[in-house]
Amino acid sequence: MRKNIVFIFILLITITSYAFSQTEDETIYDEYVKHFKKDYFTLDMLFQAVADFQPERSIIGNNGFYLSNMRLRMYGSLDKNFSYYFVANFLVSPVLLDALISYQFNDGFKVTAGQFKAPFSREFLMYPSDIDFVNRAQVTALLSPRRDMGLQFSGKFANNLLEYRAGIFNGNGPNKFFNDNNSFLYVGRIAAKPKIINNKFEIGFNAGYSDKSNKDIFDKSFEGKRTFVGGDLRAEIENFLFATEIIINKLDGRIDSVDSKKDPSGYHITLGYKPFQKHQFLLRYDNLSPDGIISDSDFYIIGYNFWPTKVAEIQINYIINSNKTDFKNHWYLINFQISL
Repeated sequence: MRKNIVFIFILLITITSYAFSQTEDETIYDEYVKHFKKDYFTLDMLFQAVADFQPERSIIGNNGFYLSNMRLRMYGSLDKNFSYYFVANFLVSPVLLDALISYQFNDGFKVTAGQFKAPFSREFLMYPSDIDFVNRAQVTALLSPRRDMGLQFSGKFANNLLEYRAGIFNGNGPNKFFNDNNSFLYVGRIAAKPKIINNKFEIGFNAGYSDKSNKDIFDKSFEGKRTFVGGDLRAEIENFLFATEIIINKLDGRIDSVDSKKDPSGYHITLGYKPFQKHQFLLRYDNLSPDGIISDSDFYIIGYNFWPTKVAEIQINYIINSNKTDFKNHWYLINFQISL
């Protein structure tokens, strides 16, 4: 059984690489760009189908196949520096994800209002089609604030070297269109993006505070003061990738009039290498230390990404849980993606 699974895993990488090794003109995609990617109106979609398998299941869920995204996105820039951005997911029924309008005074000052991601964690702020692995890191998914209704101020300085975002939100989570009390969620991010020829580099610092119930963390019953900070770095130099992030939460809770203090935290370290233009290999150490709220979790992840066309991607992840290292508990994820 073990040898068969490994063989199938390697065979899948080999077949996909060989099948799409030839470079061809992508005239259909060019036609799409011509008609649907304008400054004033861009329409695109994201479709993700995932295969999820574990010989002996220890991760929540069942072996099988599922759709993780069926998104439509519309955005554009209008007259007098106004712009808009809408995203909806159609997996089961239309669910509003982002709906915002912005006004740009100048490069250094922009105002955004609506429902959107709180400005915290570079990996969380990335669109799902762009993340390195099938899933985001545990710490990003579980300890970052999520989408919310609010107001954000942002801008860029020093020839786009520095970027800031600061927002005030209801703190109720997505699709709650009225604040449930008089408290708010405050979140900010500042990032530096030094220009390096043909390379990308970003280092950011994130911070936030709220004093209310928090439906956007894994402890759904938590109510009280929450302070959270984090830092992230991402460097893409030639064919190499290095990324890391750490997030620390300080929870000062009120449970049945009894104070409860927890300090959940986590981090990841990611390495990547592209031996060829359309192929990337990845390694990640993914740590979550939830301070007793749930069990500690450490994953070692081997990833392979392949882009057969400009809009298609195949991601293969091999995941080892340090608490359950037996082969029967190794976890396999394969994502088939179209992103226009």
